[in-house]
Amino acid sequence: MMDIPITMIGIDEEIKYQSENWSEIESDTTLVVDYNLPDENNNPALRIQALEDLNTMYTDIRETEIMVATVFIFVFGIGLALAIFTVNRLVFSPMQKIEHNLTEVANGNLLVEVSSNDKIKEIKSINAGLQYVTNNLSQKLLDISNIGNNLKGSSQDLSSQEKEKKGSEPLIFPTRLSLYAPITQPTCSSIYWH
Repeated sequence: MMDIPITMIGIDEEIKYQSENWSEIESDTTLVVDYNLPDENNNPALRIQALEDLNTMYTDIRETEIMVATVFIFVFGIGLALAIFTVNRLVFSPMQKIEHNLTEVANGNLLVEVSSNDKIKEIKSINAGLQYVTNNLSQKLLDISNIGNNLKGSSQDLSSQEKEKKGSEPLIFPTRLSLYAPITQPTCSSIYWH
């Protein structure tokens, strides 16, 4: 015998057969399913009704919902981890390197290695600016060193000349030595008003 309770209804809508436990099983968790059997002319000959238990379907739906939620959380977690990794690699790591380089420059190390292969335009621009500053400062320090060496040489020359001229006329030293050319101020004619 079948486990599913059934009812067979003839063409005249008369019940031809009904399972004994039909009325006991019929509830909110069951669904009446109609199966129509045609005769040789394709006209309805017999209708079979079966009670399908929805508890199994509800359990399957719950299991599917749990599986979909688990997959979603897993995919979301992987996506979030990938996004954090990418942002860290593209933004935070280069910014930490820039911070380290700026600290080194502030401490007097002008030989810092500045990266120029960053993928983000703004970070590449900051690195180019840092490279420009270190190159400029290095050149200025080299100029100051050269001027210092020239002054040292001139001082030694003057000292040796003084020893040679002992007792002759006194030496006059300039009171102010300018290392840079004078800075010119912009004039009003160079400012354009719109």
